[in-house]
Amino acid sequence: MRPSIIRKLTLIYVFTIICLVLFGLAAVQNMQRLRASTVAGAHNQALISQLQTLLVDLLDAETSVRGYVASGHDDFLASYRAALAVVPGALADLAGELATPAQRTRLAALQETTDQELDALRLVADTPRAVTPATTAVDLLRSSRSAMERARSLIDDMTAAERRTLEHDQAAALTGQRLMLEGLVGGGLVVVALSLIVGASVLRDLRWRLALLADGARRLGEGELAHRVAIAGRDEISGLARAFNRMAGRLQDSNAALDAFAYTVSHDLRAPLRAMQGFSKALLEDFADALGAQGRDYASRVVAAAARMDDLIQDLLAYSRLSRTDMALSPVPLEEAVDSILSRMQGVIGERNAAITVERPLPAVRAHRATLQQCLINLVNNALKFTAPGDAPDIRIRAETNGARVRCWVEDRGIGVAPDHHERIFRVFERLHGSETYPGTGIGLAIVKKGVERMEGQVGVESAAGQGSRFWFELRGGDAAA
Repeated sequence: MRPSIIRKLTLIYVFTIICLVLFGLAAVQNMQRLRASTVAGAHNQALISQLQTLLVDLLDAETSVRGYVASGHDDFLASYRAALAVVPGALADLAGELATPAQRTRLAALQETTDQELDALRLVADTPRAVTPATTAVDLLRSSRSAMERARSLIDDMTAAERRTLEHDQAAALTGQRLMLEGLVGGGLVVVALSLIVGASVLRDLRWRLALLADGARRLGEGELAHRVAIAGRDEISGLARAFNRMAGRLQDSNAALDAFAYTVSHDLRAPLRAMQGFSKALLEDFADALGAQGRDYASRVVAAAARMDDLIQDLLAYSRLSRTDMALSPVPLEEAVDSILSRMQGVIGERNAAITVERPLPAVRAHRATLQQCLINLVNNALKFTAPGDAPDIRIRAETNGARVRCWVEDRGIGVAPDHHERIFRVFERLHGSETYPGTGIGLAIVKKGVERMEGQVGVESAAGQGSRFWFELRGGDAAA
């Protein structure tokens, strides 16, 4: 005896909810790790800044006293007195902030060395020049210089330790972002797979029951079959109707929850990305000399990686929304859509010195206006981007009518696509070139394919390597019956 359809639907629905809860818990855990890594990184950066400020204060104090000894003018002691006022407080602040035993040990040695340096400087600066012999002042300054070198070495060691911790925290933050995205995409795939399983299971059961009905018809005759269907089938159909109504309500609630979850995840993911970009830019602007060439390179890479991750999140959300957005198709003048997106893209078109030709007039198509414009933007961006170095993009947009269908072409003279890769480039995350050569997320053409299919159309490409590309999408004409 086969289990009822209602029981199967209930079991699969429960399993789906369990999977969503597990993915949600994993996402929350990754979010917490990401926030902890971001906070720790900001703390390490603040400690590095405090250490460098302390080093500058100590150097100013020593330079100030040396200038006083050489010139005899009390004006030189201003920086020394300012350092005396702030150095003890800076050391106390560091004592409250350092977290590791090794750093505390270094701080204790730094405290002792700093006291030695300031004591030597104090004997020179606070004793009248007439009382302090020149040789004694020189010896004291030599002692101060030795203490200063030890202090510099300790501060360099402490700064290097904090930078290593900062790099570790930044790597942990990037790993957390990657795990978050993988969890989001994995959860969506699981939901889609389970939806397919539900549909296939229900379809098999319905076919099985129809086969039983057909067999019953052959054995019992039409009258007996009608009687049994009236008795047994009525309850089964009523139960199925109630189950599907419940499932529809729950699916609506689940979709609303997924939308809220996607918004929250995107917001929480982008907030630390903006923090990473801001701190890294501040490093490059305010501490470029202290960072050195390698430090500036690392900070620039963090800025670029955060920007790429932000673009990836935006494109993933756009792709996800295409699967859930209600699309009411209506006649849309293709010429108006093309003019609108070219106006919006005027800046990047001018930067690339691109030539774009539109063969007018263009017919109307049955489409969703916003989705149609997004598809056109992605195709034109693709044509602008994949051009050989040194060549100005040359793009042509045209359309042709074939009965009730309209095919729109976006053609370029760029680097082209080998025939073996024509289907691959429309998949999510499929890239034929490294992001350092041709930037992008690998989702743009997947959005075009999904959008065109949601508008009941088709998409494709005609291209060969080194011979340019001719991308096309085909929709119903604007005058076609709905």
